[in-house]
Amino acid sequence: MPINVNDLEMPNMASRMELKADGVKRLDFVAMSRAVARDTWIARSGFGYNILSHKDVSAILKDGRWHAAIGLLADLNPYTTPEFKGRRKTGMLAIDGEAHRRLKKLVSPYFSPALAERLRPEMRKTMIELIEPFIGTEFDISKEIFSKYPTKIICQILGIPEERLGDFNRWAEDLLSNWSNDFSKSTERILLSQREMDEYIGSIITQRRTEPQTDLISMLVLSQDGEDFLNDEEITTLIETLVIAGLDTIHHQLGIMLVMLLDNPNIWTNFVSSTQNRKKIIEELLRIDGTVCNTGRIASEDIEHNGVLFPKGTIVFINLAAANMDASVFHKPDVLNIGHDEQHFAFGGGLHKCIGAALARAEIQEAMDVVADKIPTIKKIGEVIYSPENSAVYGPISILVN
Repeated sequence: MPINVNDLEMPNMASRMELKADGVKRLDFVAMSRAVARDTWIARSGFGYNILSHKDVSAILKDGRWHAAIGLLADLNPYTTPEFKGRRKTGMLAIDGEAHRRLKKLVSPYFSPALAERLRPEMRKTMIELIEPFIGTEFDISKEIFSKYPTKIICQILGIPEERLGDFNRWAEDLLSNWSNDFSKSTERILLSQREMDEYIGSIITQRRTEPQTDLISMLVLSQDGEDFLNDEEITTLIETLVIAGLDTIHHQLGIMLVMLLDNPNIWTNFVSSTQNRKKIIEELLRIDGTVCNTGRIASEDIEHNGVLFPKGTIVFINLAAANMDASVFHKPDVLNIGHDEQHFAFGGGLHKCIGAALARAEIQEAMDVVADKIPTIKKIGEVIYSPENSAVYGPISILVN
């Protein structure tokens, strides 16, 4: 007979959402998570339960009965409109079951590893064009390179004119602020950006339906599985998800990686000199400090897991940061070890694993290759400045180097 999770003895550990509201820094939350995870796979929070071990995180992410909780996060903002909240609940990040399987079947071919491989030369070319004017100078690599690079790549993939890059950066930043704790100040900006982005992407979709090109929007417009196809709203929501998820995450992840490498000169030297090890080093850096440290799930029915009953409606916070440092899976998890072949969760896992993971990996690998090849003696200058602690995606926003 399983024990009800509400009756299970376990330690208390506030969720990231609660600690952000209390002003607790992300690094402290991550350290706390990893400390608690040494003694338990589960901990109670004010909203639900934290899942901490690699084994249990993996199992819950793969279990289709656990549904994405991102729609609940939209509900936390009392100032946005019902229409906006509805949009947050119909994208691929939020839906589950047959609706999720249908969308994934229609769009997965356009996010394959093979497509990412074909895009590598353009990624490298873009990164070189961005970085070459700054070689031999003092510059902010986060602002001048890492913030611009993923936007250029996304717009190239979508077939968006370069003069709209600034708009896409602004829209992504505004829509991501919906997950911050400063709802009242950001709501008007969020809704305006949502409308602007809807209108612009809608106009591109309309154009591609009559004049298809070779870009991703055209592919999605033409995507069909038998008699099933994507409607305009589904394509718009998917493109917006790609933009929101693919800009700040890459920008901040590149910054996190570079800071870790420059803070560990021996590893940076290895990265520069051993090109054959670069991909493995990048995977370890993703494991040790991914820009997204947790995600949420809600029980769609009564679920028994690990001898524990989770009643329908139970919310769990999947602690990716703790699972990625599970000592029972990763030997000496605090040490970068290119021999680690186990699955990490920097891109999530299971049914809602990031559909653009192959694309993101290729972008990160090409960008870091160019930095190492073009500026092998790069050094940090002064203090790194990070995004606000309540940001949905966390990482450096200013890294002065020469």
